[in-house]
Amino acid sequence: MVEERMRILVDRYAELQELSEDRKRRLENNRRLCQFWWDVAELEQNLKESEQVRKCSSQMFLQLNRFSPTFRDSPTSVLSKVQYVVHYGHHFKCN
Repeated sequence: MVEERMRILVDRYAELQELSEDRKRRLENNRRLCQFWWDVAELEQNLKESEQVRKCSSQMFLQLNRFSPTFRDSPTSVLSKVQYVVHYGHHFKCN
């Protein structure tokens, strides 16, 4: 009788361990999936922000070249362009 109960307890304990390992695997898979979607969302946001910055900066430089032909003609005017954009940048609208 005692041996029978010990065998039952050992079997049930083994079942519990198996269930526990299965649950741990599923939780780990779920965590990796959540991390994947988090990374995808973060990447999408970074791409949107980069595109917005690119559009805005190209619009600003187009406006800069339109309003000041001096900047177009001078090959050494990169610093001047940046300073001009920083100084007068609030006049330009970025869509």
